[in-house]
Amino acid sequence: MSPIHTVRSRKPSFERILTVTHQWTRHIRFFAAETSQVHIGQPVDPSLDGIQDGVDCQAALEPLSREEVKYVRCLGLNYADNAVLLSFSVLFAKPVTHWPWCDGAKEHYPDYEVALVIVIGKPARDVSEANALDYVLGYAPVNDVSFRKHQMAVSQWMFSKFDYMNPLGPCLVSGTAIPDPQKIPLKCF
Repeated sequence: MSPIHTVRSRKPSFERILTVTHQWTRHIRFFAAETSQVHIGQPVDPSLDGIQDGVDCQAALEPLSREEVKYVRCLGLNYADNAVLLSFSVLFAKPVTHWPWCDGAKEHYPDYEVALVIVIGKPARDVSEANALDYVLGYAPVNDVSFRKHQMAVSQWMFSKFDYMNPLGPCLVSGTAIPDPQKIPLKCF
């Protein structure tokens, strides 16, 4: 794996991301060979082979650790093609144990689709639509993995969402770096 360039590196802490004094656009977590620790940082120039802070990336990690994710809320049937199926979207939860990256179970024929994770950076309640984006810390791509056999067997979709089946990342992009989240192109390979 090629090195990751960082503006700075620190021990990971979601709270630190919220209180960083300089502006960030892409948040990454990685395991550094020199320190044998997990660090957070921001890529400086992904086209170069070198590290600004002298910390080499041994392994890229998901941008948020399981300990940093308190609750996962999902909105189903939110694509235009799906909207014609029902007159409303479906709200469901996933276990926090969906994190981190993994290959997942090979049996039961998993189905996957790309989705956009919206990370809420501060407490919010009864927020107006006009002010909603003020609460967004950042965005990340995710592979929403479901097991349709289990999903269609019951009315609660959570039963089709198994542990470690929500690959996230590779980075968290700042909400301030994306002026219109409705125009983010998503593609699953």
